[in-house]
Formats: sequence, structure tokens, C-alpha cells
Amino acid sequence: MRQSDLSEKLIIFLSISLLLLFSSCAHMEKEPETGATDTIEIAKNYLTDGDFQKALETYDVAYNQFPNDSELRSNYVRTIHQVKKNADIAFHREDFAQAGSIYRVLLDNYPHFNDLITSSSFNKELLISRINTCSKTLTEKGLLKYREGNLREAISIWNDILKFDPENVEVRKSIDTATVQLKNFQK
Repeated sequence: MRQSDLSEKLIIFLSISLLLLFSSCAHMEKEPETGATDTIEIAKNYLTDGDFQKALETYDVAYNQFPNDSELRSNYVRTIHQVKKNADIAFHREDFAQAGSIYRVLLDNYPHFNDLITSSSFNKELLISRINTCSKTLTEKGLLKYREGNLREAISIWNDILKFDPENVEVRKSIDTATVQLKNFQK
């Protein structure tokens, strides 16, 4: 084989290899869009099912993977605001157990999305304030049931508080006291 034939074959081989490499790279750039689109659908399903934690986690993982995907980002922000809207609706209809739980989900996830939120009406302090209001209102409701002698209902209400305010020492003491009294009544 002549030197020029070998050179031509080498050039053709290298050209084909480069084409395959570029084609592979181009395909890899398109994959994140598909992955992000799948993520949006998965997160929307979680949101529809009321699993706000999973919806936010799904967006957070995808957003860290595809930070330049504008559709993903806008859906993530929209979902954050939808979750807060659900919390606000529960709060205004005085379902403080549900509202407190949703506000807690937002507060726990706040470090992941605080740079995405531009609204001054949505910040960490507001979430903490709402959680405290829910906790205080339910504590008083539990005390009312306790004073009425409905220990089981008081304990149930206080247990709802611990779902979104697990560090609440006052509520834990109230549950312990009411539980002891309930056991004494049952004897």
C-alpha cells in the first residue's frame, strides 16, 4: 500500500471519528432537556397528589443538575408559589394543622430555593411566623379540649403540632401530662 493511500484512509478514519464524537456530544446536550421535562411532569404529579416535599425535592435535584434550563426554573418557582398558596388557603380556612405542615415543608426547603424567590411577601421570617401562629392556635385549642376533659382530642391536637413543630417542649409536656391523666382515668 502506498503512503498516500494510508494517509487518505487515516484522514477518512479520523474524519468519521470526529463526526461520531460531535454527534455524540450534540446528543448529550439535548438529554438534559428531556430529563428536565420528565422531572417537571414527575414534580407536577407530586404536587397534584399533595406531596409537597417530594415535588420540591424533585425540582431541587433537577435544578442542581440543569441550572440553565429556563422552563425547569420557571416551573420550580411556580411550584414553590403554589405550595405556599396551598398553605395560605389552609391557614385562612383555619386548618392550622395542615397549614403548619405545609409551611414547615417550605421552611425546610427554603435554603434550596431562597435565591429563586423574588417576592418580598415570601421569606423565611414569614414562614416561621406562620408556623408559630399555627402552633400557638392549636396549643390553645388543645388546652380548651383538655379543660373540657376531652384528653384524647387534646392529645391528638397537640400531636398534630409536633408534626410541624417537633421541637415544641411545651406541647410535649402537655401531651405527657394528659397521657398520664388519661391512663389514670382508665384504671
